[in-house]
Amino acid sequence: MASTSTSTPVGSAAAPPPPPKESFLRRNKFIFPMFLAVNLSVGGSSLTP
Repeated sequence: MASTSTSTPVGSAAAPPPPPKESFLRRNKFIFPMFLAVNLSVGGSSLTP
């Protein structure tokens, strides 16, 4: 059964797409400020008694 795995090419059918060249912050530049605002509001509300 080990000889059957050598007859098929490994990785040729499931090649992953190349990663995007943009950084994470550039791709999410509109979501990131909203995420920071929500994070600060939730953190500030948990600190108030």
